[in-house]
Amino acid sequence: MALVMGIDLGTSSTKTIILDHTGALITTATAGYPMATPHLGWVEQMPEDWWQAVCKTIRTAIAALPPPLSANEIKGVSLSGQMNGALPIDDIGTPLRAAMLWLDGRSQIECDAANEIAGDAFRERALTILNPVNALAKVL
Repeated sequence: MALVMGIDLGTSSTKTIILDHTGALITTATAGYPMATPHLGWVEQMPEDWWQAVCKTIRTAIAALPPPLSANEIKGVSLSGQMNGALPIDDIGTPLRAAMLWLDGRSQIECDAANEIAGDAFRERALTILNPVNALAKVL
């Protein structure tokens, strides 16, 4: 039987599911991780915590497959992840610091300045104004 695995790397936890060919849920696993708030308005996570949660939930979901099903029958994997975060990496992909999550608000001053200078362009071209949720704001 063909199986599909779905992995959702969310804000508070990673969830992994395995579905059969009809879309019926076969197994599920969840692993949480902490959010750090080192300063008022800052919200960060360690990417290593994400990786450990992904590995743990995959192993747990596969181990929970009822016989005679096995990991060999997984024919596809779908991954979804957090939006609007920022994780700077070096030239080989190693994280340089904790990730700034979508709800991190430390870039408000940069957003206000950018909107003062280019707010019309943001509204006309992106149909939005720059705010701390946006990944661009975190880069600024």
